Formats: sequence, structure tokens, C-alpha cells
Amino acid sequence: MGNTASIIASSGDLYVCSELQSMSNTNVTVTSLAIMQRPLGSIGGFQRSGKLLIPGLGQHEYIIVDLSSEKFILAEKLGKTRLRPAGIHMVILENDPDTGYCRHKCNLLGITMKASELIQILGSDRPDYNLFTANCWKYAFHAAQNILKRCITDPDITSTAREFLQNELQGLLDYEKNSPARYRPIGFAKHHPEYLKSYRSVIPIANQGTGY
Repeated sequence: MGNTASIIASSGDLYVCSELQSMSNTNVTVTSLAIMQRPLGSIGGFQRSGKLLIPGLGQHEYIIVDLSSEKFILAEKLGKTRLRPAGIHMVILENDPDTGYCRHKCNLLGITMKASELIQILGSDRPDYNLFTANCWKYAFHAAQNILKRCITDPDITSTAREFLQNELQGLLDYEKNSPARYRPIGFAKHHPEYLKSYRSVIPIANQGTGY
């Protein structure tokens, strides 16, 4: 049960790679963002012949921000495992991270901002991890939503560009309402109701609605 705690809930922190930190005072131009998905090969730091240890879970969502400099920022919320601490993790990628499935993509029209502001937006969620209330999907969705809101309020864009970005935001909101990721922890609860008894913060499951 102790190791399973990291799967359900764990305190976290913000982790930003040194290269991204060194860019803090640099202007960056954001061209697009994508909410990505990849399969989980392990849960809570355990692996068993490549199969998931816990049924009902199996996908991880994260966000990729495409910069005009041909670099990419990968930001994700992770639970605690033996190999990494829980929290929000951000890294710079030099190549197009074509390793996951793109669930939703938004055009950001080349809005420019300080890298420090983008880091602040990506790190604005609480870093603590909770399977039901503060998981990878919620983080990726909120991060994408907050970046779009920032771009919409940019003082240097035209009214046409602002309307376009507002439509991109509405498309993201519509996608979230129908996302299958909203239901995934319900499968976890059905398979393992015994774990929930030890975690008052995620009970009762009936009050979670369709979100997680």
C-alpha cells in the first residue's frame, strides 16, 4: 500500500531543466501547442513484463509547446516513482518529439513573450499529484488553456487574430468536455476500491462527476 500511495497522491514540486532556466530573460515565440498522449509502461516505479500493474490506468498526457527557434518545451505532471519525484517537470527538446499521439493541437499564431512568463504559466498549477483531482490530464488541459488565454490578451495582436485564438480556446474547451481521459480513474476505482479507503481526499468517487 505504501508504494501505491505515489500512484494515487503525492506531494510535488516544480522542476525546470537548466537550459530552460537559462532562457528566462529571452523572448520566445510560441507557434503551437499540443496535448500529447503516450502509453504507460509502468506505474509507481514498478514494471512487470511490460504490462500495467494496475488495470484501469494506461495513458499519460503531457503538453508540447512549439517554439519558432525549432525547439520544443515538454511539460508534464508526474506522480512519484522510484526514479523521479512527483511534480511538474519541464524540459527543452531539440527535435520534434514524435513519440506520442497528438490528442489536440492549437495554433498560437507566433505570439512572443519572455521565457520566464511561459515557465510561470506552465508552472502555475499546484505541483502536487493526485490521481483524481490533480493528474496529468488536468495539468495538460489547464496549461494549454492558460497559454491560450495569455495569447488572447496579447496587446499587439489584431482583432482578427484575437478572434481566431478565442476559437482555438473554445475548441479546446469543447474537446475537454468529451475527452475519454475524464473517465479513466473511474476504471481504477472499479478495479481497486480498497485503495480509496486510505485516501480521504479522493472520496467519495460519486462526487467526482465525469471529471478527474
